Amino acid sequence: MKAYLLTLVLFSFCSSLRNEANPVAAPESWQAEVLRLVNQARVSGCSCGGKRMSPAPVLRFSDDLTRIAKGHADYLRKRGYITHRGRGGTRVGQRASRAGYRWRAIGENIASGYTTPRAVVESWLESPGHCRNIMDASYTQMGVARSGNIYVQVLAKPM
Repeated sequence: MKAYLLTLVLFSFCSSLRNEANPVAAPESWQAEVLRLVNQARVSGCSCGGKRMSPAPVLRFSDDLTRIAKGHADYLRKRGYITHRGRGGTRVGQRASRAGYRWRAIGENIASGYTTPRAVVESWLESPGHCRNIMDASYTQMGVARSGNIYVQVLAKPM
C-alpha cells in the first residue's frame, strides 16, 4: 500500500512538473509565422500612421489568448461581417475575463479576406490603430486564430 501511494504521489508530482515545463502548446505553422512577423516589427520599430514607434519586446504565444481569438473568429464567421463587438455586445476584455484570463492590458486586431500570414500582418501594420496595438510595449503575449478568412489577434499583458 505504501509503495502504491508513493508511486501515485511521484506520478502526480512528475505530471505537474511536465505541465509547468511546457504550459503552452506549439502554435500551428501559420500562427508561428504571424508571431514571427509581429515580433520582427516589434524589435525593429516601425511607423504607425506617420508616428514612429520605438522597438518593443517580443511577444510570447498564448494558448489562452488563441482560444479567446478563435471564439471571436468563429462568431464573426457565423455573423458574416467583422466587428470588435462579440456576442451580446462584448468587447475583447469582457470575453477574456469570461474565459478566465486575468489581464492588465488587452487589445484586439481583426481582419478579413487575407490568405497568408504575411498579408494579414502587413494589413495590420498599414492600419494606424492595428499597428499601435502590435507595437504597444505593455503587451507581452499574443494569440491568433482564424475562421475561414477571418483573422483575430488578441494581445495582452496578464496579471
